[in-house]
Amino acid sequence: MLWQSCNKDYFNYDSLRHYLKARQLFDVLQGKGNAIPQALVELITRHPPGVYFLTALFYFVVEPTQENTVVVTTALFVFILIWSLFQIGKIFADERTGILAVLLIISYPVVFTQARTYMLDLPLLAWVSFFIYCLIRSDFFQKKSWSLISVLAAIIGVLIKPNFLIFVAGPFIFACWKALRRRRWGAIVLFCTLIAGIFVTMGFLAASSMYIRMVIMRFFRLLCSGGVIITNTPQELRQAPFIIHKIRGVLWYMWGFINWQAGFLYCFPFLYGLYHLIRRKSIYGRLVLVWFFSSYLILSWSFYAIDVDMEVTGVRYSMPLLASVALISAYGLLSIGSSIWRRIWIGGFILFGIIQHLLMSYPVLPSPIEWKIPLRQDSRHILPAYINVFSIKPIIISGSNWTSLCRDNSAIYEEVREVFFLINAYYQGGKIYIAVLSDDPYWRHLKYLAWEYNRDLIFLNDYSRLRETIKDFEPTPTPIPEQIIARADFVIETGPRNSFTELYLLCFQRVVAASFADNMNKFEIIRKTGESTLYRRNETELSCTGRVDD
Repeated sequence: MLWQSCNKDYFNYDSLRHYLKARQLFDVLQGKGNAIPQALVELITRHPPGVYFLTALFYFVVEPTQENTVVVTTALFVFILIWSLFQIGKIFADERTGILAVLLIISYPVVFTQARTYMLDLPLLAWVSFFIYCLIRSDFFQKKSWSLISVLAAIIGVLIKPNFLIFVAGPFIFACWKALRRRRWGAIVLFCTLIAGIFVTMGFLAASSMYIRMVIMRFFRLLCSGGVIITNTPQELRQAPFIIHKIRGVLWYMWGFINWQAGFLYCFPFLYGLYHLIRRKSIYGRLVLVWFFSSYLILSWSFYAIDVDMEVTGVRYSMPLLASVALISAYGLLSIGSSIWRRIWIGGFILFGIIQHLLMSYPVLPSPIEWKIPLRQDSRHILPAYINVFSIKPIIISGSNWTSLCRDNSAIYEEVREVFFLINAYYQGGKIYIAVLSDDPYWRHLKYLAWEYNRDLIFLNDYSRLRETIKDFEPTPTPIPEQIIARADFVIETGPRNSFTELYLLCFQRVVAASFADNMNKFEIIRKTGESTLYRRNETELSCTGRVDD
C-alpha cells in the first residue's frame, strides 16, 4: 500500500475516465448534482456503476485524490481476492495450497501493475473468486444461506462488469448439474431466481446504456461468428478460414498469459499442476478445471484482436482466469514428491516473483527482451509475430498508463496545464467548447483539469472513447466531424498522432482534421509551441454565434 501511494503516474485512458465517473457519482451523493436515478443513467455510458459507487463511498472518509482512489480501492479488492483464494484453496486441497496460490497470484505481473491504477479488471478478478467461493460453500445449492449469497454475489458481479458472466457461466452450470443429479429440486428454484436476477440487472443496464445494449447484442452475435478482429495486417489474413481464426483466438490468450499475465517461468508449474489435477478425482478439482477451461474457451471463441490490442483482449480481459491458474499452479508445486525438491521449487518461484516485481518497479533494461518468430503473414498464419519473454516495462501491462506521466517531472503535463488555464482565462460564464485534434494520452488530462477547476469547459471529441457519444456505434460515427468544428470555440492541434489510436477511429480523425483545415480561417492562433497550437474562434465569428457567452 505504501508503494502504491508513492505512485506518481497520472491516470490515463480508461483509468482516468473511471476516476472522473467516481468523482461525478460522489458529487451526486453529496447532493451537488442530479437525482441519483438520473445520475446513474448518465454514468452508465460504458460500464456499470458498481466500482464507482464503492469508491464514492470511500470519498466521504478520504480526500478524492488519485492516490487515495488507488490505495483504498486496491486494498479492498486485493483483500477480497486473497481471502477468497485462500478459502478456495483450503477447501479445494489444504491450507498450504491456499497460501501458495495467494503468493503466486500477487506475483503475476498484470495483477501487480493493475494494483497501481484504477481499473475494473482487478475488482472483477476478486469478485469472480468470491463468487466461486460462495458457490463452493453452498455445497452446490444444498445450503440455503450460501446459495442466497451466491445469487447476490452474481448480481453485484454484473454491476462491477458484465464480463463477470463469462467467467462464472461454466462453474455455475457445473454446480446446477451436480445439484440436479442429487435431486435437489430447490436448486432449480435458486437457478431460476439467479437467472431472473441477472436478466433484470442486465435489463436495467441495457435500458440505461446504449453501449451495454450494443455489448449484449455483439456478444450473442460473436458466439456464432469468427470473433472480433481489429487489425492492420494484410487483408488475406482477415479472410482466413473460420477454423484458423478459432485456433488463433485460443493461442492469442495463451500468448498474453506467457508474456504479461503470469510470466514465462510461471507457465511451468501451471502445466505441471494441470497434469496432476486432471488425473485427480475430486469434485472441487473438476470445478476449478471447468472454471478455467470454460472461461478460456468462451473468451477465445468470442473475441480477440490481431497485432494492436494484446494488452486489452489478451491480458486485461482474461484476468479473472488467473485465480484458477494460481490454484492449479499451487497444486502442481505441492504435488512434487520429494520434500527437498518441493521446497526448492516453491522457494525459487517466490524469489522469482520478488525479482520480477523489482524489475517492473525499477527497470534496468532499456527495452523488453523479444524473440522474433519468422512466420509469413499469409492466410495460414496463426501465431503472433513475436513473443516478449519478459517485459520490464510495467507501462505495457498496466491497463491504463501507456504513456508515463510523472507528476514530479512532466514537461508535457505542464504544457497541458498551461493550455488549460489559457483557455480558462477566456471564461465569461456559459459553456466553452473545445476540440482536441489528438489521441495522445496526456491531452486527456484537460478533462481532469476541467473537473477540478471549471466544469463549463466541454470537450467535443474524445477520440479513444468516442463510442460513448455515438448513436449507432458504426465506424462512420455521429457527431458529424463538421459539426464538431462548427461548434468549437477552441481547437488544440498537437504533434504526431499517438500510435495507439484505435484503428476504427483513424478515418474519423482524418475527416475532423480535414474539416478544421477547411475552416481554419475562422480561427486565430493564440498560442504556438513545438508540440501544440491553440486556436480560438475569431471575434467576428464569436459575435455572430455568441458561443462563449451563451
